[in-house]
Amino acid sequence: MNAILMSTEVQECLLASGEIQDGRIELNMKTDSAFADLRELYADWEIMLEKQLPQKIRETKYSQEIEFRGTWITFIARKR
Repeated sequence: MNAILMSTEVQECLLASGEIQDGRIELNMKTDSAFADLRELYADWEIMLEKQLPQKIRETKYSQEIEFRGTWITFIARKR
């Protein structure tokens, strides 16, 4: 059984100005694309769960207050 959890569609909102920037992460994918890729990679497996949850987290980054925004996805598959 494999469980994959990842953030997709990541944005960083600078709270002081309201400016929105693409998130600075390794691979910033669209949620639908991530699920499509996972379904293809796990085509021979039984997909147990596909779930998405919007997220917003306030944090200090680069000496600025930001709101980290994105969609947290969970994908669980079991080998047949």
